[in-house]
This record gives sequence, structure tokens and C-alpha cells, in this order.
Amino acid sequence: MLNRQPKKQLERCTMDFVRVRDMMIPLALYATVSEASSFYDTLLALKVAEAQLGQHHDTPKTILVFDNEGRRIAGQIDYWDLVRAIEPRYTSMGYPRQIIDKECNDCEFAGSLLRTYGLWKEPAQELCSKSAELTASKIMRPITAMELIEGRAPIEEAINSMLVRHLSLMIVIRGDEVVGVLRLTDVAKKILDRIKTCPVTFIHNSEEQSDNLTV
Repeated sequence: MLNRQPKKQLERCTMDFVRVRDMMIPLALYATVSEASSFYDTLLALKVAEAQLGQHHDTPKTILVFDNEGRRIAGQIDYWDLVRAIEPRYTSMGYPRQIIDKECNDCEFAGSLLRTYGLWKEPAQELCSKSAELTASKIMRPITAMELIEGRAPIEEAINSMLVRHLSLMIVIRGDEVVGVLRLTDVAKKILDRIKTCPVTFIHNSEEQSDNLTV
């Protein structure tokens, strides 16, 4: 007896033409601080932005830092930067954001740093008190040109840049002005939601059916 279970196949389903500005989070809703902002104010900015974004967006994980006049973007801060700032020895030893050891895949390099520099040896209370003296300008990392994209650019250009350059977000600009933030998580959700709406057809595979013959 033939097993005539149909096989699902997605019909061709394309994204409507979308520009970066259509998917970005407006700057007014995102977490921003000035270079002079304290460590505490920087953390508070994340909470404020979380409330402003509501349930339609994931919790912000990055803070944009502007100069004290609020005109020029100076850098960005994420949780990696915040935690690193609590232990000041990382900064004093010139610890880079990524360390790639080409000599071995399973070495004791990270452990040796921990022991050599005495990282995280001080009581938590003392580390916290030191972090209170920090400002955003001392925590942030600079924005690079490859992290900027024009709002009028097609979304495909932004997607490609984020995937190829391993970026979790891009700063959206209009000329010299920062107007928003485009995050990979938001783009991915839009794409997946679009795929879910694609029509599905059913096909029969004759070879597959012949394999399913039963006596």
C-alpha cells in the first residue's frame, strides 16, 4: 500500500523592499549617555531604554556615548565593557577585546592572565567603589566606520555587513547625524516572522513513495 503523505515545500517568498530606517530603533528610544556620565548613570540608561522600548524589542545591551554637547557620537558601551571596567587591571594591562592565540586551541593563556595580574582578587565592595569613580569616556570603545550605515540604504546591505563583520548592531546615520540603531536581533525576528507567513504547497515525491511500499 502506498504511503501518500504529502511533503511540504515553501513557495518562493521574498522580503518586500525595506530600507534600514524602516527597521531601526529611533535614537530617542535607545540608551544614550554623555562622555561625562558616571558608571551608575550608564547602568541607569539601560533600564530607562528597556522601559521605553517595551515588549516589542529585546532589552538593549549596548549604550551609545555622545560628546558632552550631545552632537557627536564618541563610542559605545556593552556589558563586556561594563564588567571589564569593574576590574581596573584589565585596562592597565592593555587588555584587548579579543585575544586569538594561533599557537594552540587549548592553552592556559586566560588562566595565566588571571594569576599573573591578580585579577578579581579584591573584595567585591572595593571593586564596586572604584567603578563608581569611572565615567563613560573611560569605559567606552570607539565607533568604527564599518559600524555606521545610512538610513536610506537597503536592509540587505546592513544584513550583509553585520554577518560578514560579526556586528550585533549598526549605528544608523543621516549625513553626519545619528538617527537610530539597527540590531541584528530585530532584523532576524522580522525575517523569521516573514518566513512564517509564506504560503506552503504540498508535493508528492514518487521515489519517496516507492520506498514506503508495504506488503
